[in-house]
Order: sequence, then C-alpha cells, then structure tokens
Amino acid sequence: MTEELEQILLQLTQPDNAVIQQATAQLKETFKDPAIIPALCTVMSNSQNPQIRQSAAVMLRLRVKKHWKKISPNDREWKSFSSSQVVLKQKLVNPILQAIFPILTAAPSPGEQDPEDEEDDSGDGTDDDNPKHCAAQVMPFIQACLASENPYQRKGGLMSLAVLAEGCADHIMLSSVLQTVCQSLSDSNQVVRSAALFALGQFSQHLQPDVSKYCSELMPLLLGYLSSLNQAKVGHVTKAVYALENFIENIDIEPYLPTLMDTMLSALNSTENLKIKELAVSAIGAIANAAKTLLVPYFTQVIESLKDFLTTTTDEMRSVQTQSLDTLSVLARTIGEDVFSPLAAECVQLGLNLIETCDDPDLRRCTYSLYSAVSTVSPDCLTPHLTAITTVMLLALKSNEGIMAHFEDDKTFVLLDDDDDEEDKDIDDVLEDETEADVHDIAGVASSAVLFFFCLFFFVLTPALQKLLDVVIPCFVEAVRTENERQVVMGILETMNSVIKSCKEEVFRNPSRLKEISHVISDVLKKKTACQDGGGYESDDEEQQAEYDAMLQEFAGEGIPLLASSVPADIFAPFLNDLLPLIMSKAKFSCTVADRSFSVGTIGEILQALGSVSGGQRVAGRLSNRLLPVLVAGVKDSDPEVRNNSVFGLGCLAEVAGSIVVSDYPMMLSVFSNLLAKESDLRVIDNLCAALCRMIMSNVGAVPLEQVVPALVAHLPLKQDLEENKTVSSCLAMLYKHNPALVQYTLSPTNNIPSVEGGCDKFLFL
Repeated sequence: MTEELEQILLQLTQPDNAVIQQATAQLKETFKDPAIIPALCTVMSNSQNPQIRQSAAVMLRLRVKKHWKKISPNDREWKSFSSSQVVLKQKLVNPILQAIFPILTAAPSPGEQDPEDEEDDSGDGTDDDNPKHCAAQVMPFIQACLASENPYQRKGGLMSLAVLAEGCADHIMLSSVLQTVCQSLSDSNQVVRSAALFALGQFSQHLQPDVSKYCSELMPLLLGYLSSLNQAKVGHVTKAVYALENFIENIDIEPYLPTLMDTMLSALNSTENLKIKELAVSAIGAIANAAKTLLVPYFTQVIESLKDFLTTTTDEMRSVQTQSLDTLSVLARTIGEDVFSPLAAECVQLGLNLIETCDDPDLRRCTYSLYSAVSTVSPDCLTPHLTAITTVMLLALKSNEGIMAHFEDDKTFVLLDDDDDEEDKDIDDVLEDETEADVHDIAGVASSAVLFFFCLFFFVLTPALQKLLDVVIPCFVEAVRTENERQVVMGILETMNSVIKSCKEEVFRNPSRLKEISHVISDVLKKKTACQDGGGYESDDEEQQAEYDAMLQEFAGEGIPLLASSVPADIFAPFLNDLLPLIMSKAKFSCTVADRSFSVGTIGEILQALGSVSGGQRVAGRLSNRLLPVLVAGVKDSDPEVRNNSVFGLGCLAEVAGSIVVSDYPMMLSVFSNLLAKESDLRVIDNLCAALCRMIMSNVGAVPLEQVVPALVAHLPLKQDLEENKTVSSCLAMLYKHNPALVQYTLSPTNNIPSVEGGCDKFLFL
C-alpha cells in the first residue's frame, strides 16, 4: 500500500487537473483502508521526495486530529501523558533531537532569511518565537552548536537555550550559560548577536529573580548595545528592548538611570525610524515602572518628547501614539501625585479630543487606561466630563468592533475531514480556502473601561457609583451570555471580578445584582452561554480551545468566593446552594486533574470568604456534611495540587465552621496524620501545617496538643507556601498563651520559625 500511496501523492502534485481528479478519487478510496495511518507514516519517513513527505505529514496530522477530537478529554489527557512516557521509555528523545537539530541549525535558502538576518533592514523586525519545553538532554546538542564555526549553528544553539528558559530552568547552569550569551552579544556575525539578544530576553523573563544577580555583568552589555540605537537593525533593537524591559523589573535601576534615559531620549529626538521611536517610548514606560519617583528629574523632558506623538493625526504615527498614551498612563501612576497633578486636566482633555477625532479601538483602549491613571492622581479633573466619558466607554463595552475575519490562502485537503457519508463531494471541493477567525482582543477595551470604573469609586459619592454600576453590571451580564468569542468573555468575567473585589458590598446595594451575577456564573458553569455552544469562532488548535473552555469556567468560578465575601452569608446562601453542586461535580475522579484542582480550590476559597462575613459560621456548618467527603477524597488524590487545595479547604472549614465540626476533628486529624507520614511535596506539607494551625486556633480543646504540636513543629519552617507563615505565627503565639509549658524559647538565628508578637524573635516547640 505504501508504494501505491506514494504514487497517488505524486500525482496530486502534477499541474494537470484531470490527473489530480483521478488521484483524489483514488486517495478517497485509499483512506477507507485502516492501514492508511501506518502507510502515511512510512511515506513520511522514507520517501525521497520532500514534497511527498510533507504531504504525507499534513494528511497524517489532519487525519489523527479528526479522530483526536472524538476522544473524551480524560482519555486525551491520559494518552498525552502515556505518549510522553513511551518516548522516554523507548529512549526516543535523542533520535528526535538528532532529527530536529540539523533543521534548526541549517542555513536558510537564498531569499528565505529571517528579516533581522538580512543586510537590508526594511521590515519592522517583529519577533514571534514561541518558547517550547525541552528536556535537559538537549544540552549536548546545544554545546556542539555553540562551539561551531558556522554562525547558523551558533544561532541554533542560542535559540535552543532561549526556549529552555521556560519550563526547564532547573536544567540550566545560569552562570555558564550567561557567560556564553554575553560572549555571543559581541559576536562578529549579526545572526548570532540577534539570537543572543533573544536568549537574554528569555532569561530576563523566565529566570527571575536569579538572573538579576548578574545585573553588573549584563546591564553594561545591554547599555552598550542600546547606545547605538540609530545604527542598529530594527529586529535587533526589538530584542534588546524586550530584554531590557524584562530585566529591569527586579534590579536597583538607579545606577543605570542616567545612561538609560539619555539613550532613550536621544533616540526619540534623533531617529527617523518610527519603530525605533515606538520601542524607545515603550522602554521609558518600563523604566518608569522600575524607577518610580527616581524619574522625576527627567519628567519634563519626557513629556516634551511625547507631546508631538500624543497629538499627531497621521495614521503612520498611530502605533507611536498609542504607545505614548500607555507610557503617559504609567507615568501618572508612578511619578508621584505632586509631579503629575498639574498635567491631569490636560490629559483628560487630550483623551476627549482623541476619542472624538480618532475612530481607532486600540487608541480608545489606551485613552481609557489614561483616564484610570488620572483618577488615581486628580479625580476632580474627571468630574466635569463624567457624562461624556462614561457614555463612550459604555458604548465600547457593548461594541463588537475589533472583530474581523482574516482569510488565508493556505489550501488543505477537505476530504481528510469529511465523514464517510460525505463522499459524493465534487472535485472542486477537494481543495478549498480555509477561513480562520483572527479575533482582535476587544476585551482590552472593556478591561480598561472597567479599570476606570472601579478606581473611580474611591473618589466619587456613592450615588454616582451606584448609577455607574446600574449600567455596567447588566452590560457585563449580557455580554457574558451573548458574546461568541471565548477570550472576550474571559476578559469580561475578569473585569467583573475586579469590580466586585474592589467595590465589594457597594456592588450589591441593588439586590438584583447578586441574582444577576450568580445566575450568569451558573450559566457559564453549565456551558449555556453563546461562546460555549460550539457556534463561535473555530480554531485549528483544538487543545487551545479546550484550554480556553477550562479558563472560562475558572474565571466564572473565581467570582463565587468574591460574592461570598461581599454580602452576608445568609443572603448569599440560596445562590451558593445552587452553585456548589456545579463546582463539586468537577471533583470526581473521572474529571481531569485541572478540573479536580479547580473544584477543591474554589471550595476552599469559598469557605475562607465565608469567614469574613456575618453568618459565615452558620452557612459553613450547614455545608460541612456535603463538603467534607469531597475534600477528604481530594486529600487522597494522586496529584499534589489537588491534595494541596483539599488540605487548604479542610483547614478553612475547621476555621470557619468552628464548634459545628468539632465532632469531625478525629477523622480530619487521622486523614492529616496519614498524609503527613507519606507526603513528599513541600507545598502540601506547608498547607498541612497551616491546616493544623487553623484547627488548633478554632478549637484548641478538641486537638491532642501533646501529639499534634511536635508533629507540626517538626515540619517547620515552611518551605514554599510562605504566605501561611502568618497563620502559623498566630497559632504558635496562641499556644504559648494557652499552655506555656509546651514552649521553650530559643534565640538561635538558624531557626526560621515565624516571629510571635509579644515574644522573642524565634522559638521552637519541644
């Protein structure tokens, strides 16, 4: 069958419609044979014709993808895991790498160079490299590439190092790798220098905070590279600014500030390249975030440099203008109220003028962000314009602008995706244009608008806030139900959660809002919204769409604890009774790990939230019989994250329900004891210690302290979940007051037990 299949694929490449018709009919018959998959694999591996190999690979991918969609999510997750195990067990990593690296390090054919590798720098030099997870076994290949005289092999080695930074940081010896990257930054070949800049940017983003320790070695190199912005290639400058912006987040920027600002301001005033100007403006925003009030001496000069960009009316300057607005917003938030306040009114007027004269969604997004920033500095400047501003923003929240379809010229074999009962398609349908919905994220518009709303509430009277919420909340709810694009709905849910988190009980002064929000969360969890009915935009990446579906439900679930912490528990209880089964249903063993973790984690956060409102103990107590079995089962889960979240939930239940669950203490302590005896995950152990502390603080008399306290202290100090130090410290302080005989102080500086108010700095229980 292999030879027959290869011959058919060869005929499909012929410039003869009759031949293609005949080959298509033969191929359709061939695809009915179950042996088609191994035959495609053989052709893909052994054919001497690269075009045939490529066709076989594409057909195989589409064929497998078609059937992959029919497999349940649980089976898909298991098969993905087992496949990776087979690769390791069969020792296939090295053969795969041996096949990949020659392709990775090959010099491109004439006319196919990367834009930043070409001598003629006419493009924007944007970079779309996406880091992938690699194994430590790739390091020998990288070392061989880096030692090569061939610049493209050196580039391949550096790019491989760059992608290792995400997900494989533990396999990187940072000091030696950085030395290699630093040497490559001064390589004589621009191809190598470009790859080194990208690697440095990846390290700066993914290897924090460790990489910041090398700022004294790296910053001079970056500054030296940036000193020649006007002469540098745009693609290289893009990578250099990317590295700089990531790197300066976690360093003391003051020693480098004069050089950085001189470089960026010089670039703004001297270069004619608009992309360089845009990058310089972006870098100034990142510098402002890191420097904050240290930037005051440069503020006037920065504003003067930005003025022309902010007021431009030409389309070619639009990207520089939007970046300037973003940087102006950063300055408003970081430079200090006294410095920025004199410009606040002018900024508001600038925003109003831009919205009135420029019909650009991205520009409006930046303008809303500017309003938000100004509201934190000088809210009075916004008051006269509230009607105009809120009207435009509410229209933006309801708008579908920014969504457009992009038609690609790629061709694909439709017959590979056809069902068996659709075999009578004409030859004209064999090849058809594939339409891909390229959705521009209008959630940014909604997010920025709402950011302004919940910042504003700090400064305006409650009646004004209520008027805004009366319009915004129904707009959110309607958009979640009717919007077709998942990413947009995620953005809306996220911003709605932000409003609730910031405004709390103010959101629910109108009783109908609690019902509206609870019901729309329920709709998302039941997959009843428009974006969940399968009729939205389709993507070739099925895995990505499944991830979006899971994220959508997580965003909805995150709203439940926020509701629980914003209204009295007895008022929220009827809605919680409806929502809890939807959350608990995802804790079943048959669900994915992500679903189980989400379920028990949300339950824990709900219980914690109930502890902060009136009536929380009663409601938590009534729910305890339903929640205990779910959380106890989660403690025994095979996944550490599920165990961790379940332990946290049990601790919160004991803390919030108080005496109502005292009868369950022996069972809970037994579960914790069994877990502690065999648990190896440090975060789970930390949360287990915190859960024991919550039980002790809630009902100290119900805990056998002589047995529990030594076991607790034996696992201190906390190793990973340091946020729980506060819980542990409070418990230890209470124990000392309750039973000093249990406690012996020690001032040893090596003991890292959290400090206790009213006592010595360090202590241990004996």
